[in-house]
Amino acid sequence: MELMDPRIPILQRIDLSKSRVQFNKKTVLLCGGRYGGPEIQEDEFLSIRHALYIGQAPNDDFEYLLAETHPEWIHDGIYPNLLEYENNLATLCTRVIVILESASAISEAGVFSQVEELSKKTTLIIPDRHHGSNSYIDLGVVRKIEEDSNKKSHYYPWHEHRHSSITKELAEEIREDLKEVILDDHPRQFYKNSNTGHLIILINQLIIFFQALLIKELESYLKILGLDISEKLLKKHLKLLENLEAIRLVPVGNRIFYTCTNRELFRMIVKNSIRTEDEVRIIEECKHFYENSKEEKKRLQAIKKSMGIQL
Repeated sequence: MELMDPRIPILQRIDLSKSRVQFNKKTVLLCGGRYGGPEIQEDEFLSIRHALYIGQAPNDDFEYLLAETHPEWIHDGIYPNLLEYENNLATLCTRVIVILESASAISEAGVFSQVEELSKKTTLIIPDRHHGSNSYIDLGVVRKIEEDSNKKSHYYPWHEHRHSSITKELAEEIREDLKEVILDDHPRQFYKNSNTGHLIILINQLIIFFQALLIKELESYLKILGLDISEKLLKKHLKLLENLEAIRLVPVGNRIFYTCTNRELFRMIVKNSIRTEDEVRIIEECKHFYENSKEEKKRLQAIKKSMGIQL
């Protein structure tokens, strides 16, 4: 007797309004000045951003992300520019730190201040000589972000155009102050369709549940959940997950499957009308179906290849 595909019934019982997003590791998008280059001397800081990034300890309970370290964003023309990529990357981070030490950082702060879901989790680091100045930055962007995030900006004594003014002691002071802000962020949030980051995490969770999916299947499954996402937008979200190593692409014959990895940055606690869905049970139920269905041989191959199992 042919087994019934369990995926549609699983999707039909999900209640997103009761579900939550969980960040297993706090990630921080770090924006600011230069962070590296071949001419760097030992113990030389090119920017506050550079000092924070290279000073991160292995045992820290959070991870700094830099958009420039993801050069893959430009491949395939999926993202038209770095700013849009960075904007979406920010939605997947628990905190955004913008150090106002470059023209690009000022632009980033301006963009983030216009998106409520980003403005609420943005912290600004500003040279203290700008405190109280009647500039566009201080009166506009800074005020908006402080109001949305309910957090004050941080001011420190350095000159953004003189990296020699950045001392080890200053870098350590900023690092410790930011730890308090970062670790204070709550790891769980109620799911919202309007939150881009939550949508991307939902896409990731569907791949975790079903182990290997085609892009058309993802598009169809999201519609069952009441989300009509274009293939173009879906590709952007998948590219971001791939660059974060949360998923990988596995070709099998003429098909490209999206499979999950063991890099668990975030999860969704998915609920139905009665209780929380059991992730392990869902995965096992789907695998059992794949193993006993003649039509799912390629999908099963993709799962095994993704797990490193020799075929």
